Amino acid sequence: LLAHTVSAETTAKSPVARTKSFHARLVGRLTETSADANGLVAIRIDSTLVGSVRGTLRVVLQGIPADDGGVSMTANGVAFALVGSPELYEGQIVGLQGSQIAARVTTASGNGLELQIALRIQPGQARVTGVVDGTPV
Repeated sequence: LLAHTVSAETTAKSPVARTKSFHARLVGRLTETSADANGLVAIRIDSTLVGSVRGTLRVVLQGIPADDGGVSMTANGVAFALVGSPELYEGQIVGLQGSQIAARVTTASGNGLELQIALRIQPGQARVTGVVDGTPV
């Protein structure tokens, strides 16, 4: 589940400085697997950040399907990469309230970010939009 990787695209645009906070719009796609032999499903959101910061964000939640269409989370993973940066941020969800996600991610060199993700998901649709606020930690 957490072995997914995200590669950063290389462009002329510079990555955000490690010491700066950022706010970006998010556009992506939600996919959900069928229940496995243990009754667990995985919800995966692959998205692109646009605006003052450009990059990719992947959120994976695994758990027991809930009656309201959500998931009672048992495992998760988050990966984030800035366009133009070779560093991959990986980590975990530290808070989940409906479509609001708080995550902490770090690079192999120890640079950390706290991500506040606000998603807009239309029932029955795979398209996801929202915003991401990142703060160095």
